[in-house]
Formats: sequence, C-alpha cells, structure tokens
Amino acid sequence: MVEIGKENKLSSKVIKFHLLKILLPAVFLFLTILPLIFVKLLIFLILFLLLSLFFLAILLYFYLYIKNFSFYLDEEKIQINSGILFKKSVLVPFDKIQTIKTTQNIFQRLFDIKSLNIWTASPSQIDISKEGSSIKTNNAPDIFLELEEEDIQFISDFIFNKKKKI
Repeated sequence: MVEIGKENKLSSKVIKFHLLKILLPAVFLFLTILPLIFVKLLIFLILFLLLSLFFLAILLYFYLYIKNFSFYLDEEKIQINSGILFKKSVLVPFDKIQTIKTTQNIFQRLFDIKSLNIWTASPSQIDISKEGSSIKTNNAPDIFLELEEEDIQFISDFIFNKKKKI
C-alpha cells in the first residue's frame, strides 16, 4: 500500500513480477543450448557456465536495483529514487505534470500489475534536429512506475485530485 509522506518500496508481488521477467529469458536460453549436450559435452558445459554467470550477474543487479529503488509521494510532489553506482532522483511537482497514463499488458494482468507514466512539459521532451526544420518529441515519460494495480490507481487518483485543486 502506498503511504503519503513516507518512502515507499516495491511490494513483494511487484518484485516477483520483475524477477519472472528476468528468469523467463534465462530458461529459454538454457533450453536452446540443451541440445548441445548431445553434440559436445565440453561446449555445453562452457556455455552453461557462461550463461549461469551472466544470469547471476543480472540477478545481483536486479537485487541491488530493487534494494535502492524507492518512491515518495506527498501533498505537492512525487519523487523516484533509484540507482546502484550512480544515484538518481527524479522529483516532479504536481503543478508541472501534463499527462498521466496507466497501461496494463497481458503479462501484467496475470499479476495485477499496472504501469504508470507521468509526463511534464520539460524541455527534455523536445528534440530539435540538426536540419533545423523538424522538431521531434521524445515520448519517454519523466516518471515510470510498475506497481500493483490498486497502488497505481491510488497514485493516479491522488495526483489528479491534487491537480484539480491547483
């Protein structure tokens, strides 16, 4: 549950969802090299060891990222803190928010997870090309969250109600 005025961490349900997103490709890769065991045992063992080390590194990165990820919601702003080696903090006041979009794909539906995208009118959303005549918009949101469905609904309703008062 999202708490106003406190640091919020990802729930175990969201962590399991992200872990599954990492492990499914690992299982697929393992199954693709499995036929090599019948060709050359040494090649199979080397590939298996390399893939195991690669996915252990990914799991370590995932653990450290989740451990260092938090978001903060209060009466005036939303703040996302993340990063392992390089810490990043994105703070967006509610009065700067232009668009809030929630999405849910089929895989997210299985876990009752939703995505929240928040855009502002920041200059980073606009790219001017070298030709000088074309202007492209960068559609990357300023804030992206994947949380449980009820938490996303709570946050989007909370921000919407605060925007109505501004």
